[in-house]
Amino acid sequence: MNIFSFILAAFNATTLGSAFVTANTVMSSRSSIQSTSEKTIEPSTINNDVTIAEMKCEAGGSILDEAAMLAEQNFPISPNELISKAKQALVKDCGVLDPSLWADDFEFCAPYVGPLSKERFLEAANGFQIYDSFSDFDNRYFGFNVDPIEPGRVWFMTRLRATNDGLGLFGKKEPT
Repeated sequence: MNIFSFILAAFNATTLGSAFVTANTVMSSRSSIQSTSEKTIEPSTINNDVTIAEMKCEAGGSILDEAAMLAEQNFPISPNELISKAKQALVKDCGVLDPSLWADDFEFCAPYVGPLSKERFLEAANGFQIYDSFSDFDNRYFGFNVDPIEPGRVWFMTRLRATNDGLGLFGKKEPT
């Protein structure tokens, strides 16, 4: 099941469980966590006070110096390791295939669904049968980068390709 292929925007390292996993506004956890390096990571906040500009735009605004802003964050997990952890979670279907990646107090929240506990979310996620409906399901994730403004957040894109040729909840339907 990979419902996140349609709604997943980012991973945030501050909601890592025994390893990691959450998504921007899709999943949330409300507590501090232990990273794999056993350091407590407090929930991150957007730091709008720090702007290190590479150059100013003529009509206003700026182009950020991302490397300088990332260095200024002093986040306990390096940008490369954050991206690696995000990719590891994606390989495990955002934790659906390995729920130990989620914090014990994991909670799924969406505009019309939730909050759902880890157990209730897994029950719902497994009921979608996405891979039964789309036999060649391929997320094609790319463009991973670490947010220079919000510490611990990894952004990426996905270009899903799948053929609706199978069975299941979303499987091929005959016209009625």
